Amino acid sequence: MKGRFILGAVVAVAVALGVSGVAFSDSSATIKGMVGGDFDTQLPAGSQNGADWGVDASFPRPANTVIHDADVKVAGTGSGDSTDPFTCSGSVTNPTAPKGKVCIYLLNSGSAVNIRGVTPAPGSDGSRFGFKLIWDAQGNGDTFVDAVWAYHFR
Repeated sequence: MKGRFILGAVVAVAVALGVSGVAFSDSSATIKGMVGGDFDTQLPAGSQNGADWGVDASFPRPANTVIHDADVKVAGTGSGDSTDPFTCSGSVTNPTAPKGKVCIYLLNSGSAVNIRGVTPAPGSDGSRFGFKLIWDAQGNGDTFVDAVWAYHFR
């Protein structure tokens, strides 16, 4: 009886490690998540836009390459990322991304313009740990953005 218990425990640990090993060693995996924020804002006097907001999103594990601002794109109505050199072909119900890229798909937004994706490390530094969703508030009061995202490992 004790032998079966030990054998069962060894098998359970091996299966658990195998499942974790597959999930975290598969460099072709696509990871997905959600990002957003909701704030009350007061614009500068006489301004239509200008109060800017940003929220960071962390990957569950580091990317295997550094992500730069040009590797993060917002797709959908309200996106301010029209110049990024790649296409996000997924959707809010099926977020996808090209290899080495982050695609952010807008679910909802209000009083938010120029919605775009960048990395928390500006300039040439980049990040392996996540990205930032930023936008400008369009009016006083509530401003919000809700989105889903995908990152595809290289």
